[in-house]
Amino acid sequence: MVANGSFPKEWKFTTHGTLEPKNLKLPRRAIIRHRRDFDRIRQEGLSARGHYVTMAYAVEPNSTLAKVAVVTSRKVGKAVVRSKVRRRLREILRHLRPDLVEGCELICWAKPPAAKAKFSSLREECLILAKKLSILRAKE
Repeated sequence: MVANGSFPKEWKFTTHGTLEPKNLKLPRRAIIRHRRDFDRIRQEGLSARGHYVTMAYAVEPNSTLAKVAVVTSRKVGKAVVRSKVRRRLREILRHLRPDLVEGCELICWAKPPAAKAKFSSLREECLILAKKLSILRAKE
C-alpha cells in the first residue's frame, strides 16, 4: 500500500480477490530476438546440458540488462505441447532474470523430455544449470 492508503497503479485485484501485478510478462527489451545474437551466443558463449534443457550464455560487456530467450523445436512435440513448455520456461526465466549477472544473455533450449516434465523439475534443472554456468549473482 502507498502512504495514502491506495494501491500502486501497477497492481490489480484478480477475480479471486487477491492482489497481483498487472503485467507479469518479461519486458520486451529483456528478450533476445535477433538471429545474430543467437549465433553469437552459440559460438562465443558457454553452455551446459541437462536432461530437459540446454542453456548457453554470453556476456554483453556494454549492457547492464540481462536478456533471455526460449527455444522449442518440433522435436519437443506438437504446437500445443511446445507452447506449454515455452510458457513454463519463460516463467522460470522471468523469476531467474533479476538474479543473473549484468549483461548476461541466456538462451534456453528445450529438449523432448521437457514435454512430460513437471514445472518443479524444469525449475530445479534451470537453477542447477545456472549455478553450473556461474551466471547467478552472489547473494549479499
